[in-house]
Amino acid sequence: MNLVLVILLLAHVLGDFYFQTDKLAARKGKIAGVLLHGAEYALTVCVILLIGLPFRGRTWLLIGAASILHLGIDSAKVMFGKKLKASILFLLDQFLHLASLLLIFWLWGAALTARGFVSTEIAYLPALPVTILLGLLLALRPVGMWIGKGKGEKNAGQTIGYLERVLILLFLLYRQFTAIAFVLTAKSVARYDAISKERIRAEDFLIGTLKSSAAAFLIALLLGLIGKGT
Repeated sequence: MNLVLVILLLAHVLGDFYFQTDKLAARKGKIAGVLLHGAEYALTVCVILLIGLPFRGRTWLLIGAASILHLGIDSAKVMFGKKLKASILFLLDQFLHLASLLLIFWLWGAALTARGFVSTEIAYLPALPVTILLGLLLALRPVGMWIGKGKGEKNAGQTIGYLERVLILLFLLYRQFTAIAFVLTAKSVARYDAISKERIRAEDFLIGTLKSSAAAFLIALLLGLIGKGT
């Protein structure tokens, strides 16, 4: 994947999922909260892009366009998204953000080149560090928010999901495909007691596991991380 696009996506993931606090996310139901998040997002995009890309006019165009479009999409979500289910609204919101980032990359980012240190390979890492970092960050909070918590789940279940996706991603990266089966088997064994005592429905467990593992595979596929290691 193009490094400029990777940096742009990294800035989005950090600004929309990691630097946005739960308190700030709760305030996004009102325009004031959206504006506050918009300022936080713009600052994150500005810092990340200026670190990873050269100081050129196109870089500033990327920063400005990404910030304005993000604010516009979030404002529209507040005004028109109240009738949609939370899961559908989340997917629609992220689809629009991704489409806007791809558009501005096509308009101004494709002609840019990332700074040298970003494209420098590190020994024993089968892919560029920034691409691996993006994959890991995507596998954690964004996918976790999409999957949500099942009935009867506590924080331990969410942590298991995080570890599951990170391990699958790393095993795909280093071609340890049989180890993925071990991870899924270990998870099933660990959750057997909760399922047998009906604290967790078997259907919910299966759906959550399939969604979690499929998301990890898709992230690795789209970022070109499958089978990079030896």
